[in-house]
Amino acid sequence: MRKCFPIAILVVLAFSLSACSLKNITMSNEEDLRQRVNSMMQAKIADDWGKVYDFQSPEYKEAVPKDKFLGFSRKMSVLSYTIESLEIAPSGKEATVKVKFAASVRGFEFEGMVNTQQWVKIKGTWYEQADSKDSGPF
Repeated sequence: MRKCFPIAILVVLAFSLSACSLKNITMSNEEDLRQRVNSMMQAKIADDWGKVYDFQSPEYKEAVPKDKFLGFSRKMSVLSYTIESLEIAPSGKEATVKVKFAASVRGFEFEGMVNTQQWVKIKGTWYEQADSKDSGPF
């Protein structure tokens, strides 16, 4: 019985450490996604649509060439934003992000607009999964 006690402690310690490392991976995944969303939204505020295109998924880029994306007529300008929610699927490879933003449309400013974004993680990098049938991310 006494010989089993140190083994039991080691097993509990191993499980505790693995749980901590899993939490760190999840937090890192969320931080990485949050950083990507922030960078893309900052590019939208700066009206840098070439940079916004870089955040789009490879699947989207296959369907929509960069020159076509840059040629889309954008009817609004993003003025500011906040990330309202960020939910990563249990797989860690898909996420839904709700962004609340203020925008200017034809000289009028609107507050409290919401954009729900779908994101996908490919080879360790998060990309927005926009619908290529739409005119692109506003």
